[in-house]
Amino acid sequence: MSSDPAPMAEGPQAGVVPSRSAQAASLGRAALVSRLFAAHMVSYPLMFVAAAAGMSLSIIASGEALLEAAGTGAPTSAVQRWLIAEVGLGVVEAASFEIIMRPLVVVLLVIVVISHGASVPWALAARRAALADDWGGVEVRRARLVWVVASLGVTALVVLAGAVGWVVIVLS
Repeated sequence: MSSDPAPMAEGPQAGVVPSRSAQAASLGRAALVSRLFAAHMVSYPLMFVAAAAGMSLSIIASGEALLEAAGTGAPTSAVQRWLIAEVGLGVVEAASFEIIMRPLVVVLLVIVVISHGASVPWALAARRAALADDWGGVEVRRARLVWVVASLGVTALVVLAGAVGWVVIVLS
């Protein structure tokens, strides 16, 4: 048996300290991905709040269809069949749910697209700042503000309109 210590790692990475440009590139990727991930995660609570508020508008707009759904005897779509089989809703409830959610899904998709789309300039600005080692740059702050205003603005619009809709429902 040999008492020699284990051999040192060999290859292109062994004992090599990454260059400044490699570190900056890694920080740039991390800055980009973290902003996109943050925007993605923030979109979920935004959609939840918008869905809860916006449901009232969908109920008001779909009043006739909801009344007609009360006479539904069999599921008329794959969504309704899934709601009945997997969620345990009745036929009328499944039809009503689909009627209410159909326009709401469009609104939620708009919120997701705007939030994700507005995060791209923020992520790219953060990447450029990381590559330039300029974390206090005004470009990053401005791009983040655009993302926050776009994401919260469209959601606030839906929430405000939805709140008015719930007041109309309660008072009628």
